Amino acid sequence: MPARWQSGLAIDPDYVGGHDWAQFYAEGWGWLFTDLSYGGSAYRAGNEERHRFYFGNLDPMRMAANRCYQAKLEPAKRQLRVDPFDNQGGEMEREGAELPYTMRQLGGDADMISWERV
Repeated sequence: MPARWQSGLAIDPDYVGGHDWAQFYAEGWGWLFTDLSYGGSAYRAGNEERHRFYFGNLDPMRMAANRCYQAKLEPAKRQLRVDPFDNQGGEMEREGAELPYTMRQLGGDADMISWERV
């Protein structure tokens, strides 16, 4: 059965952050979603309805950001990538910034010693 990975942001009343889920291809239906984390936790909690929902569906509180691990960004970044792996939160940069956007204030706790393209 064809399957693929997808990542992005998930939001619920208790959580906002990066999350991964999967898609699988079903003949006659196309690409469907499954979230083993949310579905599995529902199963362990005894919530069969929620468990079944997350096999073939996703809640609407998702923002898909990536379907390819270490995908090239378009347009390409000029600075270091914040998340070089699965890019769940997206990337941004601005003119004149000395360091790339890191989703936190560095406050002097990090210094770039060197950077070279390999």
